[in-house]
Amino acid sequence: MDNNNPISNGIERFKNTLAEISLNPESFLADDNGLKLSNNHKCRNGHYMHGRIERKNQCVSFDICPLNTCPGMGACGRGCYDYVHGRTYPNVKKLQEHNFASLLINYRAGGVQKVTESIIRAIKSKKVIKVVRIHAGGDFFTKWYLEAWVNVARLMPDVTFYGYSKSFHILYAVASKINWPSNLIINLSVGVTPEGELWHGGLYDEFIPKLQDLGFNLCHVVWGLDEYPELPYNDEERMAITPSKINGGNKPDFKIGIHSYFYPAMSKAHHDAEKLDGVHHC
Repeated sequence: MDNNNPISNGIERFKNTLAEISLNPESFLADDNGLKLSNNHKCRNGHYMHGRIERKNQCVSFDICPLNTCPGMGACGRGCYDYVHGRTYPNVKKLQEHNFASLLINYRAGGVQKVTESIIRAIKSKKVIKVVRIHAGGDFFTKWYLEAWVNVARLMPDVTFYGYSKSFHILYAVASKINWPSNLIINLSVGVTPEGELWHGGLYDEFIPKLQDLGFNLCHVVWGLDEYPELPYNDEERMAITPSKINGGNKPDFKIGIHSYFYPAMSKAHHDAEKLDGVHHC
């Protein structure tokens, strides 16, 4: 551990906690082993997802612990917004730990089928859900976990599932072997440096061209909204929930502003975006 870097030290301690959850998940359950959803804040100011839903409580998010559930994480781990979010709000941290522990318990008890059933049960408990964001925190940490979400999307065709991912190797391993669900929209998260140079920064970036060939889109995380002027901006998740080619759509690559929790001096995209649409961006 680096005594001069409290952020890095906090992340290392958090990784140790995730290892403890894996060894003894039952001790991290908030109550029973049912998965828990939370309201997606993007629906609060997002004109209800551009007509996808009628009320903001029809849009939810499913979150797990960040960092160790992000196998493709690269330099982004040094400034993980969701890590800060969970440390700032204890209830968020408890929900993330509960969901991660519950996934492990369900998988060990009944494999992909039981995980699929547990996710569907959580969604149906919210009555009328039209949009689910997969992971404001976390990523597809194993092949079986992504397969469960594919099953959920197929069994719930009237719900739009969307998210961002750097688990490119897992996405390719699954997507290259199946007919991808039209309602499961996963955007490939890549970044740029403050100078505007393309900076993927993940551990499995060699799979990006293969995934593009399958029809997935890139989401460029930018420092300023003047970067990549040819790309549309993800105004209130408008681009994120638009179908990619693999979903039967024709969405172009797009950009989103980096959150400024860790980079307030360098990132103006976050502030530009707030002026544009009044909401926070990741």
